[in-house]
Amino acid sequence: RKALEIRPLHYWCLTGMGTCHYELGEKEKAMECWKAALQVCPSMPGAQTKLDEAEVNEIIDQHLRPRMDRLINAFGDGEPQLELAGSSHWDVHRIRMDQEKFPGVWAYFFRLSLRRPAGCSSLKSRARFYVLKGSDGKVFPFTRPTIGNASFSLKPGEEYKFCWCLVVGRELQRIVAGQLMETEDAAGASGAAGEFHHEELPMLFPTGAPEIELSDAERLGPGDGYTFTGHLDLWTMAGF
Repeated sequence: RKALEIRPLHYWCLTGMGTCHYELGEKEKAMECWKAALQVCPSMPGAQTKLDEAEVNEIIDQHLRPRMDRLINAFGDGEPQLELAGSSHWDVHRIRMDQEKFPGVWAYFFRLSLRRPAGCSSLKSRARFYVLKGSDGKVFPFTRPTIGNASFSLKPGEEYKFCWCLVVGRELQRIVAGQLMETEDAAGASGAAGEFHHEELPMLFPTGAPEIELSDAERLGPGDGYTFTGHLDLWTMAGF
């Protein structure tokens, strides 16, 4: 704050001040700071990233969180009822782990194929979610904003294929997931009306999934046209 009193248009300080406001729950003030930083320096990557993350988190809270809560509650009562569009699919493989070296660790390899039927509008990815249920009954939900390099668009008739690895500290019994997309106009910008499209994917049952070696993931993923998006270690990061 003192630095901004001396140099009110210092874009690094504006970005930092925006982060402070955001951590305090002052989202509107945070976005004002980041937008001010971008007005001074439009190529400021930190401010644009923070602004994108904040906007996507708002969208997640409004459009994805209620769906996740419904599925989480349904897991406690039995099998959740999914709203399937039928145009996309995914599968899972168990990665063989040495239980002597990694006791109690389970690894899974996912492949997702998202399709946009012909005759529909173009869509831009905004976020996706997963809800995991372990064999011990514990449920773990999480979201993945699709911004920056993780963002993609689907035009009518197109398909986007990606794969990733998950590491957890328990065997998984059930998994559900969903994708949130936003309408794009012909120029590739988000629709002015902010029209969002949801798609939930079929439930997976990892206990009966085929088992593979880690080396097989290269053949099943990138070797088969899937973009590898990385590893997620929930065992280390979140204790799940």
